[in-house]
Amino acid sequence: MERSKHIKALSEGKSGRMTKSVNVFDQTVRQIRCIKKTHDYLGNGTLFTEEELEEGRLYTFAGGSAESYGNMVFLEELPSEYGYQSYLFEELEPYDESILLQEQEKWLSSMLEAGMEDIRAGRCVPAEEAIEKIRRKYQI
Repeated sequence: MERSKHIKALSEGKSGRMTKSVNVFDQTVRQIRCIKKTHDYLGNGTLFTEEELEEGRLYTFAGGSAESYGNMVFLEELPSEYGYQSYLFEELEPYDESILLQEQEKWLSSMLEAGMEDIRAGRCVPAEEAIEKIRRKYQI
């Protein structure tokens, strides 16, 4: 699809591209498939293995959330405080990726607005000031 048509399709809510990426913003309880259990979470070549997961197995998606450390899925079969990275799983049926992109954009906008509100309310300080307060407090 040429770029201008793709941009128009996105603005209309359809990208023409299908994905099976887990939509953590859709809180509908459903089945998702584990596609891998070993991953390079840090991006530096260090591999982590989620031993309790079984590749190819269906799990019940009990909820999802976008966090600073990734998009997380929570499974009915394996309760976890932090969940599992969503990229370890896939939806069973493909869907238009613009749905996920729009949800991610809404989430990011809400996070930016919350950050701006903190700044306006004076709840944020420059890093240098925060470091100096820590140094004084702990005498380092």
